[in-house]
Amino acid sequence: PRLTEVIPSSGVTETDLLTVAVAVEELSDHPLAAAIVEGGKERLGSTAIIPTAENLEALTARGVKAGVDGQPVHIGNRRLFRELTGKEIPATIHQQLGILEATGNTAMIVHRGDTYLGVIAVMDVARPEAKATLAALKEVGIRKMVILTGDHQKVADAVAADIGITDPLGGLLPEDKVAAIERLRDEE
Repeated sequence: PRLTEVIPSSGVTETDLLTVAVAVEELSDHPLAAAIVEGGKERLGSTAIIPTAENLEALTARGVKAGVDGQPVHIGNRRLFRELTGKEIPATIHQQLGILEATGNTAMIVHRGDTYLGVIAVMDVARPEAKATLAALKEVGIRKMVILTGDHQKVADAVAADIGITDPLGGLLPEDKVAAIERLRDEE
């Protein structure tokens, strides 16, 4: 994956959004975190001052939480922010997420204290041989190719269309993936 978009909220600079996101994601070993750190540092330049984050907590299938400069920072999906606030995310952020997801990006909200800092997005780039491999499988008679992902369904659909997956299943929690595999086995 690679960092593709950085969209600060009104009144927030790209630098503020990225330094907070990079500070938190530097504590994680997740591949999306690595893409945010690498792409964020590249955009910020070598003179950027990244604050120190602490107490990273992975929030399964929702995002991460950490502390930066004494304030809680959450980076994650809609589900995370519905749980935190008990209400829907702001309409502008919801719209930004939808546009990014429709084009295959995994979009994340960055929130510090009580402020939405903005949205960042990463995109998985399929290995160059993936499309050809799936086409070869189709030629030998494989008709159903499934992708199981925790990413939003729109992201799964975009990736599937790009590389030739017939059945993209998105928005899955780990236990949903297990259930999907069991259903697929039963279909054989």
